[in-house]
Amino acid sequence: MTVSAEFSVKAWSKWCAQGGTIVVEGDQIVVRNADEACIYFASNTDYGKSDGGWLQESGRQLEHAIAKGYARVKEDHISDYRDLYKRVSMDLGHSDVSHLPTDERIRLFQNGQDDDPQLFALFYQYGRYLMISGSRADSPLPLNLQGIWNDGEANRMQWSCDYHLDINTQMNYFPTEVSNLAECHIPLMNYLEMLSQAGRTTAHDFYGCEGWVAHVFSNAWGFTAPGWETSWGLNVTGGLWIASQLREHYEFSLDRKFLAQQAYPVMKEAAAFFLDYMTLHPQYGWLVTGPSNSPENSFYIEDNVYQLSMGSTLDQVLVRDLFVFCLEAADTLQLDFDVQTKLKQAIAKLPPLRIGNRGQLQEWLEDYKEAQPDHRHLSHLISLHPGNQITLRGTPELSAAARTTLENRMSREALEDVEFTVASFAASFARLEDGEHAYKHLTHLIGQLSFDNLLTFSKPGIAGAEKHIFVVDGNFGGTAAIAEMLLQSHAGEINLLPALPKKWHTGKVSGLRAKGNIEVDIVWENGELMEATIQAFSACQTFLRYREQSVPLVLTPDNVYSIDKQLNVTQKE
Repeated sequence: MTVSAEFSVKAWSKWCAQGGTIVVEGDQIVVRNADEACIYFASNTDYGKSDGGWLQESGRQLEHAIAKGYARVKEDHISDYRDLYKRVSMDLGHSDVSHLPTDERIRLFQNGQDDDPQLFALFYQYGRYLMISGSRADSPLPLNLQGIWNDGEANRMQWSCDYHLDINTQMNYFPTEVSNLAECHIPLMNYLEMLSQAGRTTAHDFYGCEGWVAHVFSNAWGFTAPGWETSWGLNVTGGLWIASQLREHYEFSLDRKFLAQQAYPVMKEAAAFFLDYMTLHPQYGWLVTGPSNSPENSFYIEDNVYQLSMGSTLDQVLVRDLFVFCLEAADTLQLDFDVQTKLKQAIAKLPPLRIGNRGQLQEWLEDYKEAQPDHRHLSHLISLHPGNQITLRGTPELSAAARTTLENRMSREALEDVEFTVASFAASFARLEDGEHAYKHLTHLIGQLSFDNLLTFSKPGIAGAEKHIFVVDGNFGGTAAIAEMLLQSHAGEINLLPALPKKWHTGKVSGLRAKGNIEVDIVWENGELMEATIQAFSACQTFLRYREQSVPLVLTPDNVYSIDKQLNVTQKE
């Protein structure tokens, strides 16, 4: 088990004024009669540092900034930011209210006036702005529940400003790849390496198993032990769930070096844990996890409420994806042939996804009755999004069961109205190619669960919150859902405009990324595809889909392809 530690912070500031005076009066700095005043501020921490050099770093940074001057500092900042931001452009249409201040436009959403397509585009690009601002390739840590925008209210809460591994931290990074911000994903990749190293001790001490494991939450020092309550604390696949972002990063980039040096080693050790931890179910003969839970939810057996079970749906989805990825990666890298054999044998014994007697996707191995049918977590639906074990055309019966699950939860009057749940609803309906339902939930997210500055929040009474608590996962989850409505690239195909709502009838988007190291531009009018452009950066064989049309697509590196409304593909000169 890893133990948290403390760290130190040192900050420097410098006030500069043109004209007037600057004086210190007690505990105040007072500027009088100045034509212009600038405040330069720098701070550093000893986190991750092995010597005392960090103590002087803020002073050096401050001197460098003052030498540049405010105008040059601002110019350099904008240039640095735009290098990432300009990669994606989105136009979803315009309306008569586009000129209004953001808070007034949000009020209109609250009152049911949602004909403001550019507010959705603004929310999308705002999510990209937050990612660019809070997670860079050289950031020492990934974004936590509040990102870098913590306030005093959030800081008072026990679950704030940590890494929740039962969807929240994952959702922070859902939009990075498709929104062309792969570099912003790197802090999480590096953190996962550290988490896997810390989790080896937890795997050994708590379970007597090989490999590594982490549970429901973590922190800057890689806390990996279970929590202290069975309803949420024994989420044995929390570390695996967040580690699946390694797979995403590889599938979008096809970076073989990253696969060999980071993704596969971390995932292989996770597979080692589950190969050791799992057991054969005495009734079904399936290979299952247990004890484990479906995070924070519970079920009835007769009149008794339980949280722990064998083989929860979340676990089996994550483990199957893990084993399949490790098997394919080992084959690609041509190594660990003995591990490949074990993985093949284990995959053959994993349980299938099951449909309950109410037509719903089962959350547990058995068709238990939910003790909390209003609950905010829908962990088993990761099989639909962000996973792809359930697809609209590949598994139609399971897709119908996923829809029933969503509808059952949505129909509950006491459903916990939470930013990450609403974002999950939107993304899940996008995967079901239901643009109107996805639009409905995004409207709710922006209109009912966002402050005037568009930062999303969790309502009072949920998980101990006393007031509206800012949580950034709603921003990133909503950003990811908007991208899913316009472009999907899972299950072996690139799907154009899969969930386009009627109110985004005319628009264009450029710079979105698809799995396979591909960039895509799309133009549509009156709800119909007009043209698309695909730029390939790696060799790739896939399928291109628009509605019920599907054509094979063979791409070669550094070539650009034009697609018309009939999906005719032409390589550009």
